[in-house]
Amino acid sequence: MGKIRQKPPVFSAIKIDGIRSYKLARKSIIVDIPEREVFIKNFKLVKSFDKNKARFIVECGKGVYIRSLARDLANYLNTYGYISYLKRLSVGTFLYKDAILLAVWLNRLRILLYWLTKGGI
Repeated sequence: MGKIRQKPPVFSAIKIDGIRSYKLARKSIIVDIPEREVFIKNFKLVKSFDKNKARFIVECGKGVYIRSLARDLANYLNTYGYISYLKRLSVGTFLYKDAILLAVWLNRLRILLYWLTKGGI
């Protein structure tokens, strides 16, 4: 794929004159956020459910706004679109498939704390 130009959403953490863009947007202050160059490694259609719904996998560099990418794709196709479900599968070397649910981690912590307070170690 390669490098593309992307305009971040107004509700983003990008600073405009030292103030986060989302803070300005919440106050209905209109600002023009300049386009940025971002890197798309892979953009693959995984499944087309019907003419209105599809699943994609995107591999990208830092700073890519996936919802903005979907907006731009819809604009390119001269239509409208939105993301109904978004899951980040990896960040750097951290993979979703290796993640431990917070509930599982908290349960393990409770067991450890119980064991320690009842005369463990």
